Formats: sequence, structure tokens, C-alpha cells
Amino acid sequence: MSDTPPKSPFSHLLDWLSSVKVGLVLLTILLVYCAIGSAGVPVSLAFWEPATWVQVREHPWFEMTEMEWFQWWPFLLLIGMTCLVMAVTTVRKIPFNAINAGVWMVHAGLITLALACVVYFSSKLEGDVPVARAQIHLQLPTGETGTMLAMPGGQTSIESQAGNWSFRVTQIDPEWELLSGDDKGTRAYAVTMAVQPPAGHEHGMFMRQLIAGFPQYTEDIIRSSNAHQPMSRAKKTLGRAMVDESLVATLSPARAEQFYLQAEPALYLREVVEGTPAPWVQRRIYDLPRFNDRVADLNRVWPAAGEPIAAAINIPVPSQQADDPLAGADITVTDYLRHASLQTRSLPMTTGPLAPAARVTLATGDGRRAEYELFAAAPDTNTAPPDLLTFRWIDEEEDLQLVPRLRIEADGLDEIVEIRGLADADENLSFMPVEGTPFSWRVRRVDDDLKIAGNTLSLAVIELKEGDRTWDRWAFDDPSKNGDLTSESPETGGHQKVIDPDPRIKTTYLPATGGVVPVVLVAGPDEQQLRLISRLQAAPTVTDLQVDVPEQLGEIATFTVKRYASRTMTDTRPAITPRAQRDR
Repeated sequence: MSDTPPKSPFSHLLDWLSSVKVGLVLLTILLVYCAIGSAGVPVSLAFWEPATWVQVREHPWFEMTEMEWFQWWPFLLLIGMTCLVMAVTTVRKIPFNAINAGVWMVHAGLITLALACVVYFSSKLEGDVPVARAQIHLQLPTGETGTMLAMPGGQTSIESQAGNWSFRVTQIDPEWELLSGDDKGTRAYAVTMAVQPPAGHEHGMFMRQLIAGFPQYTEDIIRSSNAHQPMSRAKKTLGRAMVDESLVATLSPARAEQFYLQAEPALYLREVVEGTPAPWVQRRIYDLPRFNDRVADLNRVWPAAGEPIAAAINIPVPSQQADDPLAGADITVTDYLRHASLQTRSLPMTTGPLAPAARVTLATGDGRRAEYELFAAAPDTNTAPPDLLTFRWIDEEEDLQLVPRLRIEADGLDEIVEIRGLADADENLSFMPVEGTPFSWRVRRVDDDLKIAGNTLSLAVIELKEGDRTWDRWAFDDPSKNGDLTSESPETGGHQKVIDPDPRIKTTYLPATGGVVPVVLVAGPDEQQLRLISRLQAAPTVTDLQVDVPEQLGEIATFTVKRYASRTMTDTRPAITPRAQRDR
């Protein structure tokens, strides 16, 4: 029988806390926790592929950023337990003497580092600050003022007594070299902006260049009458550096005053009264998903095929500030899409007006693939680049034309000829005679599907010749809009002038199907008939198509009609980006 008294529960706890095995287990759990939070977990053996790793913290159960994952209570508990085991083990099992001073220092340093990191990251805020190097201060001749950031594409407008002034940043050069004056050779930050004065201004639109730190070198660039140099320095044309010195524009450093928290989304509202916006007001949105799509009604989106969507949400966003412009209105968040873009797509109909629509894909041999929605009746809503791919409907078989044509009527002659060359591309292109008349012609250039005064028109610029006289004609597909250009003369101020066309020769431009677009999908005249026009080769070709049957397009790409319907209705919805196409 032993005389050793039984250990108290506190002694057992100390033994457990000073166990090396417990410390190793805690470190292992901590390592796994950190690995899962940073890299995720693999779902296949292809560890080198980024798509193999799935972020557990992005699961609908968690919806955590990396910062939140490492501020969550399980992580803090693991850190605390590890530091406690390390401290108890050090005190109980490592004597405090000169020999063990190094071990004590290491353990104390690790505990201090861990606790300092917990304090640091618990108080750290992550977010974004839009930073611009400079801002432009503007003062109009009539005294009105305004500012805009010196960023490419930045623009603003200021209403004055004389009318509206518009300003737009067109170019920024952080290493602009001064080429004259005492500062020649110095490099400085330069901003060029386009200035559009009110209607009736003496010089119209001009450019103003501002140089940070050197306001004395501010100068304007204006339009000139020299066709080879359409813009010139105001100093050379007007004898002064600026068109209007009473228009003051200066550069100053741009100071960012707003910090946008990454993990705290908000809804911004402001009221606009008579064109003047009030300051923004925030409504904080709590518990908004971050990584998973939530949709209450799938008919309101274009879902990604085969990818599930989490349960719907219902998050109230109450008013939180007294100056909220919608203080009396309830706002509720019902849907959240992390990766989506608005797209117009077609829905097939059995009845209704003729409105052909198709979904097509272009794929290359190296795995690149693009999908587009095409609408024959509303080409402006096509998602394909308009200079690459378009969609046309033809009512008659003769409407299918591979090359542009020109109809010429003169002295009883009425003929249609093909346009096989352009003088702008070949200066030696010969004039074609109009049989039985003194006229000859050649086409300088063609411009299809121009937007003019709300109308879509196609134009051929024709050079007409009669004896020694040569002039240009604008020949539209609507001949009522045709016009002849006079030659430059003192009477016209050195400019050409559009006059009524010479009635002795009439011309009508007949554009090719799809204009000069390289790839054209053609439907009709039968509602189920599809063809493809390709202008990628030396001579245009036309090919019959079937849905879901790829067609070779040149040597490196294939074209496939994935879906087609001749009678459709269109709807614009957010299209969810497939996960494989998202920027991780």
C-alpha cells in the first residue's frame, strides 16, 4: 500500500499542460488550421494546379476572408493553448539557470511574438484607398470653379453663365521632358486635358497641358488648317501660349480622405437636386455573403451550367444616419452575385415577331474560347466585338452578297458593279469608265453601319471624273442623303463644301452582307437556314451551318452555333461567371 497522496485535479492539469505530447498535438492542429486557411484543401492529386485547391473558409458555412479566419476564436484558442503549454513546460521542466537561458529566451520570444501578432491582427483593418497623384483645379472666366482627379479618362463639366464647359483628361506623362527655357532637360509630371468651351467660343475645342511645379509652361494646343498637322501649339498659331488666359487650370497633390473597409460592405446613397448631388450617406450591410452566390429566384439571373447556388438571403439594410435621403424606406438585400455581368440573351418563342437570335462560340486550338450572344434585329446589343463578328437576317436570296456593290445611273444606263478595290489603299487604282457617258469612277473608301443622327447608314466615298475635272461624292445606301464635295477654294474659306449631287450621274452604295466585318452569321430567307460568311481569306466564302456542328474558321479557330431561334424575346439579366473562368 503506497503512502503517496493522490494528485489533485490541479496537479493533473499542470501535468497535462507541461506535456510535450500535448504541445506537439497543438502545434500540429495549428499547422493544419493555418494550411487550410491559407491554401485550402486539395480535391485531386494534381497539387500543382490552382483549381485543385478549394478554400474551406469560403464555404457557405463560414464565408470568411483570410484575415477573419485568423481572427476566429478557434485560432485564438489554439494560439493561447500553445503559448500556455509552452510557458508551463518551460517553468516546470526547464530549470532557470545560465545554461538554459537561451531556451528560456527562445520560448519567451515565441510567446511574445504570438501574443503580439494576436494583438496586431485583432486591431488591423484591411481596405482600399483610391490614390491619384494629382488633381486639377479649374476656374472659369466667369468665376465658377471645379476640380477633377488627374486620371486617364477623368472628366467633369461646369455650368457657367455662358454655357457648359467640359473637361477630360486625355494623357498623363510622369516623365515629361522640358525642351525649352531655363529648365530645359528637366523631367516633370505632365497632364493634358481636352477643353470643350460653350457653343460659340472663338476657337472651339482645344487641349491644355499642365506641368506640375512649372505653371509658367502651361500652354494650349488648338486645331489648325494644315491637313498634315491638324493640331498645333497656340503659341505658333495665335502668338500666345493659351487660348484664354482667364480660364485657370492648376495642378496640386490629390489627398485621399476616404478608406474603404474590405470586410464591411455598405450601400451608398445620395440625393441629387437640380443636378447637384448631396454628400454620400452609408448604410452598413451586415452578414452579406462574400464568396457564394445567393439568388432568391433563378429566373432573374443567367446561372452557370452545372454550378449550384446557395440558399437565398434576406438581409435588412436599415437607415443609420440622420441625413439618409431614404430614411423612411426599407431596403432589403435578397440576392448576391460575386462574379457576374449584365448580359442580354434570347429566349426562344413559338410565336411572335421575327427576331433571330443566336449564341455562338469561337474556339482556338490552344484552348481559348469565347461565347457571344448575337441579335439580328438589334445588333447594338450583340456581345461580340462589332469589328469581328455580326449577325444578319436576309429576306431574299439575292440579299446575300459577299462584296460591296455600286449602282450607277447615267444617260439611260442603270447597272450594278462590284467594288473590288479602294483608292485609299491603292493610289494606282484605275478609274472605271461609265459606258456611253463622259464619266468614270473609282471608290476611295467604304464605311458601313455609321450612326448618323439616330440612323444607321453605310457610305462609299467615290471619286468621279469628267474630263479634267475630278470630285468626291458621298454615296449612301440611302441615295437621298448623297452629296458632292466641292474643291477647296477661297470662296469656301479653303475648305470643301457638301452640295447637291450632279444629277447627270446617280449613285447608290449597296453594302455587302455584314459590311466589311470578317465573320458574319446569316439567317434566312428560310427561318431555319444558317450560313457563315468568312472574309478571313483572300476571297470571301459562304458556308452552310448547323446548330452544334463546329465549322473551321481559318487555320486556327472553329465557329459553332450553340443555340439559334428565329422568333425570340430578349431579356437582360446578370450572367453568373463560371467558377473556372473567375480570376482567383
